[in-house]
Amino acid sequence: MSVSGGSMGLPWLVPGGAVLVAVLAVFFVGNSGSPHAMAVGDFAILASSIVAAISCGRAAAAGAANGRAWAFMAAAAGTYAAGMAVWTFYGLTLNHAYPFPSLADAGFLGFYVPAAIALFSFRRPGATQVALWRTVLDAAVIAVSGVDRQLVCRAGPCINGPGCGSSGHVDGLCLPGR
Repeated sequence: MSVSGGSMGLPWLVPGGAVLVAVLAVFFVGNSGSPHAMAVGDFAILASSIVAAISCGRAAAAGAANGRAWAFMAAAAGTYAAGMAVWTFYGLTLNHAYPFPSLADAGFLGFYVPAAIALFSFRRPGATQVALWRTVLDAAVIAVSGVDRQLVCRAGPCINGPGCGSSGHVDGLCLPGR
């Protein structure tokens, strides 16, 4: 079986994924904001990040020209999955009251370093000096926006509001990929 999943798996993967997304959409519309919907959403994001880490790891193990880049991307997705696992644990054990800062934040912010390394590691045909600087600037914008979003959304209530409480809804909107 190839890294892409083979020709037998792909025809079922796309319709199966569409059905899963439709079922989840109906569930989330009917249970919006409930603790059950938040838990299902957390587990869905956790499962997606684990699948991404495994897929990138398989691409790295295939030994292609971009194997090193895929290995870093697998590390990035794995770091995010670790942060999401902690986030999900907090949601289940603390009734969706998330501490700030937390170990989950380390996983979410730690995602950016191996992801940036991966982006620079992918081979580009005939890259010029200008193209390299564009890539550097793109990576800087992505990294700064991710950190800025974390600071504004997570630390904002501590700076602007009374006390240092955090809203699970606002936190969920501000975390990368959420």
